[in-house]
Amino acid sequence: MLTKTQLILLGLSTGMLTLFLESAKGIAFPARIESTTGIVKLKRQNWTEFKPVSINTELNKGDQIFPLQGVRVTVLCPDLQQRPVSSGVPSGLKTICPIWEALKAKNPPPLGSLGGTNALIPYLISPRHTLIST
Repeated sequence: MLTKTQLILLGLSTGMLTLFLESAKGIAFPARIESTTGIVKLKRQNWTEFKPVSINTELNKGDQIFPLQGVRVTVLCPDLQQRPVSSGVPSGLKTICPIWEALKAKNPPPLGSLGGTNALIPYLISPRHTLIST
């Protein structure tokens, strides 16, 4: 059986872990080029033209990548999913890695939606009262 102090420490550590995980979700890991069979070009949001890049190049939300015709490219998205890219046409990272739409800054949930409306955020079940029964 846990003592009162152990229960309090367990609750505090769970709360801290939850806060850490929630803040980490706001910090999106960048996508990157995982593999390629040829030349891949990249155009950043503020660039005027496509430039050749290599494997492990970090990709940002507004970037476009352009694999030359017949080149197979795999992108590792922020959710750690490997996604293929169509060759011969420019592709925006928002279409390759749709997880970026889910990583937008959250607004407060509307009244009456207990726990929020984002399905990617796990709902923690916790007691409504702070009194611990012994």
